[in-house]
Formats: sequence, C-alpha cells, structure tokens
Amino acid sequence: MATIKALIPKWGQKAGKGSKDKYLEDKLYRQADAAVTKCGEKVACYLEYVADSATQQRETEFGGIKAAHMIAVYGDENAAKELVNRIDMIENISIAAAALYAIDFLLPNGSTEVADKFKEMLAEHEKTAEWHRMQSDALIREVMYRLRARAMG
Repeated sequence: MATIKALIPKWGQKAGKGSKDKYLEDKLYRQADAAVTKCGEKVACYLEYVADSATQQRETEFGGIKAAHMIAVYGDENAAKELVNRIDMIENISIAAAALYAIDFLLPNGSTEVADKFKEMLAEHEKTAEWHRMQSDALIREVMYRLRARAMG
C-alpha cells in the first residue's frame, strides 16, 4: 500500500477547491488501506468486510471493492464458495461485481455446484423482485455460465 500511496502525487488527479484532500485518489486510498490494515492476510475478515453495511454506500464502496480483490489474492475454492453465500448481502453493484469476478478467478476449473447455486439465486431474485439483488443478475449469469462451461471442460 505504501507504493500506491507514493504514486498518488505523481499520477493522481488534483482535488478541487473545497476538498479536504489534495488528490481525488486520497479518499479511495484511505478506504482501501482501512480494509488492508484491518484484515491483513485474513480471508475471513475480508469476507465480512465485503458485505459490511458500512461499505455499501457509493461514498465508501472502495473498501468493499478492495476486500473482494483481496479475497481473490488470498482466497481459495472454499473462500469462493463462502463468497457465493454472501452475494445477496452485498447491496452495492460495484462491490458485487468485484466479488463475482473474485469467485470466477478462484474457480479456474469451474464449478457446477456454484453454477447451480447461482441458478437458484437468480430464480429467487425473479420471485422477490428486490432491486438491490436483481441489479447484479447479469453479472451472476455471466459468471454462472463461465463456471459451468469450465467445469464441463
């Protein structure tokens, strides 16, 4: 994270007048750094962080996005399956997208089990018509099809 912080003055965009930050990226860095500082290499912590209500607002979403990426870095097949169980807890589409791509990454050989869970999830979303869940349906389908295709090999 220190390397990233050092690059912000070189590559970052200056924040406008009235901003407490010197660069627009400063706020995003703080959110990502908070996730990494809290969780370190603990996948279970990142799994909690990604679905935490405090990260679901647009102003705070970058911490949740970083947590999803860190699950992909430190996680394994079991982490992917646990993340599947948390997808409906994630109300922010940006975080949901990062989580779905982490699942896709962590299952390089595919998984009919996870694809079947996604199929059930999509059917449930259609029944309940809850917007915060349905907004990620296109991404769920994309990952579901990829996982099923790779599993069938």
